[in-house]
Amino acid sequence: PLTIAAFLDHLGEPPAIPMENLLDASLIERIAGGNPPVLYSGSTASAQQRRIGSLQVYALIHEVIALTDFGQLAPPPWLAERRDAVAGFLGEAMHWAMADGNIDLVAEIIGSLFFLEVPPNAAIHTLLHELVKHQLPDGSWGNLPLDRQNKQRHAVLTATAALWAYGDKDPVPSPGSQEELP
Repeated sequence: PLTIAAFLDHLGEPPAIPMENLLDASLIERIAGGNPPVLYSGSTASAQQRRIGSLQVYALIHEVIALTDFGQLAPPPWLAERRDAVAGFLGEAMHWAMADGNIDLVAEIIGSLFFLEVPPNAAIHTLLHELVKHQLPDGSWGNLPLDRQNKQRHAVLTATAALWAYGDKDPVPSPGSQEELP
């Protein structure tokens, strides 16, 4: 609901539910309040638990995308006040998604950190290098589970956007390069 309301607001239409109510019920507010979604991992985590974690992270990403209009707008004051908590959770989710092999989610998280105006750091650079390292010669990112028909295209788009977003901050070696991380 927050995503739809934010996009309506960007289009100049009033949302059906007051924005304050939607912000109060958002994942962003939940994280800022110290109650982030649980990201189950390891051999004890079921496929269902990992999927629910992924869906929660994707929902958070879409809240960030909506509130920043795909990074076209600076984070509004409400979001800026919660940036550190959201960025901290996304940092944990970034490593969790990489360990799960979810390149698409890693790339979307990096893009969201960029939209939140989080400066590049060692973790972001390490995962950017991982994105490059896992890219195949055809430009794709491997055999992703194809639960959506456009999953391959989406992964290429989001990974490319993530590399572009922070690319001018620290050059990332090209695929197949022998260059080491600093």
